[in-house]
Amino acid sequence: MGISQDDLTKQVEEAKQELLANFEAKLKELNAFREVTQKELDLTRKKLIKMESIVDDLMTTKLNATCHDCKVIKENLRIELRATSINLNTTRTELINAKSDVADLKTKLNDRTSEIVDIGKMPSSCFDLERMGHKLSGFFSVKGSKKMEIISCDFNPNKNGIDVF
Repeated sequence: MGISQDDLTKQVEEAKQELLANFEAKLKELNAFREVTQKELDLTRKKLIKMESIVDDLMTTKLNATCHDCKVIKENLRIELRATSINLNTTRTELINAKSDVADLKTKLNDRTSEIVDIGKMPSSCFDLERMGHKLSGFFSVKGSKKMEIISCDFNPNKNGIDVF
């Protein structure tokens, strides 16, 4: 009751296609988010430039007056300018994080879809399966000492669990 090389290749290819589809969906989602964020960033930039122009204009003309209302307006404009600047920085950070997420997903996809390697014999352990390119944990048929055995392999880097059934 062993799994043939063709079946293993097919399973790896199916897993690869599923990961690729998930990656492409996430990439589309992140690109849409990036586009929205870029538009918000552009709008915020325009608002900031406009606010800077207004503040400069007010400071050079109207704010030179000694009236109390002008001082209040000046302070309110400075507060609004600071808030706009903070919003711009937050949007910039979100965009950088989105780019980083896309790069991480791309790396994970490439790590999980490496080519199958022929080890020259029927696999007899989780180590053999991993050398052949398996990245997803699960149950596998391997060559035991006298017969085929089903084993559970955990390919997570933090664990080394192997169970024979």
